[in-house]
Amino acid sequence: MVFLLNNRYVNYILNLANEIEKIGEIVAGTNKEKQIVDIIKENLEDYVDELIIEYVPVTSWYEEVCIIENNYNIYPCSIHPPYHGVIDIELHSNKIIEFNLNTLEHKEVVDMEKLVDKIVLIDMPKDPDDIATAAYILSQFKPELIVIRDKEEALRRIVVLNNVIALYRKANQLDIPVIHIKNSLGSIDKLDKSRIYAKSSILKSYGYNIIAKMHKKYNKNIYIMAHHDHWLSGGSDNVIGVSTVMTLAKIFKNLDIDNDIIFAFFTAEEGFPEDITSFYWLVGSRHHINKHIDDILNNTILAINIDVIYKKPLTISTSNIVLRNIINSHFSNPLLDYDNIVF
Repeated sequence: MVFLLNNRYVNYILNLANEIEKIGEIVAGTNKEKQIVDIIKENLEDYVDELIIEYVPVTSWYEEVCIIENNYNIYPCSIHPPYHGVIDIELHSNKIIEFNLNTLEHKEVVDMEKLVDKIVLIDMPKDPDDIATAAYILSQFKPELIVIRDKEEALRRIVVLNNVIALYRKANQLDIPVIHIKNSLGSIDKLDKSRIYAKSSILKSYGYNIIAKMHKKYNKNIYIMAHHDHWLSGGSDNVIGVSTVMTLAKIFKNLDIDNDIIFAFFTAEEGFPEDITSFYWLVGSRHHINKHIDDILNNTILAINIDVIYKKPLTISTSNIVLRNIINSHFSNPLLDYDNIVF
């Protein structure tokens, strides 16, 4: 069964997304997560037969403030989690070193001792996720602060830990704080004689998985899922995904489908587990799988995860050869990736 969303449903998705974005940053285990749980429940209860809340132990991280101030203006910044504590640093041009990451990639000989106790300013890597690796490497040389200059007028969050290999081993925040600034602020002249003040906290809490079941003819299950937590505004990651899954529940209610549909909205995809490890993400979905492993393995025939679908081209990732053939038979020139990363 293949169908296209008409404009009415596209507008429905966008209206839901607008409602969610008004909440702001949604971190697992915080009061703002309760707000999105209420929105999801309210929009699903007329279309599904069962609605279940799963409580997931998490570590909540949240930023209270991050600003750069000088005599003239106050500028926003963002902390890369899970650093927690107070950052209060005076910036002076003689303490700021602009560092080129290419010197690391090309294995050039660099006097890294010059970074000790300095403010290290670097450009954001081409892949934002590489911030974690770059920060880990630079932290070994004991700067006072690492500042990431965005390539655009944007703030971001990337988790930076003292272990960059995705394992179930304990990991901690870097000893060195890492913050993100917009491109227009990212010069030594503009940062000179400024003050960075930031504060963030962590606490043990519970996140919420929302599992909504739509019973059809048979007991085999199709999962359609999205994570409902997000850093910063979360427009692409994953407000649109959550809004799309809620809209699909509205559509599927009146469709003739043989198998049960499970609409799953997972907590803490961005992090963090109760005991933080270097495999810090997918906390809610892993909790659900561990809790229902036998039923999932025996009765699930298809699982569709919707994440980061805000712009073209749409990419579909699957390692299932049968599913790849089905997709190729219904769509012309689909962008297909092999999803073959195993943890």
